[in-house]
Amino acid sequence: MKNNWWWIITVIVVVGLIFWSSNTGALFSPRPSIIAKNNTNSTNSTGLPDLTITILEANVSYVQNNSGNATGYWQADIGAYVKNVGRISAPISRTSFLVTGFGTRYISTSNLAPGQGILVRDKYTNIQRGTYNVTATTDGRFEISELNENNNGKSTRFTV
Repeated sequence: MKNNWWWIITVIVVVGLIFWSSNTGALFSPRPSIIAKNNTNSTNSTGLPDLTITILEANVSYVQNNSGNATGYWQADIGAYVKNVGRISAPISRTSFLVTGFGTRYISTSNLAPGQGILVRDKYTNIQRGTYNVTATTDGRFEISELNENNNGKSTRFTV
């Protein structure tokens, strides 16, 4: 008789625990909404955009004048791939480019949905021979509140 009560109490406790945990998501839940709500692996749970530059490249070329003589000039095409790694859309912003010997330039960057990216380009003409440092910064004027304001820039260099 003692063993029967122990089994009955065990079954009641287990059924109660299953019912409680499935409604609260505390132990496990067959409901996906509970699993998503309790997901702690997300690095951006605040619901902010987060702009970053994933690729920065500089392509240098010599442009021949069309006048028929042997003169021309060097130019550098700078491209920065701006991506929103945040959880909400980022509004229109400006990406800044700073190249050695040139002032900072700001290029308009379209609004980006979460996970979306765009190539932002700038061209520098009549550059002289030498080595140039390039820094591109998305949201160059820090006008957008972001999850991480310290991942907006990327640098490289090119030589003419």
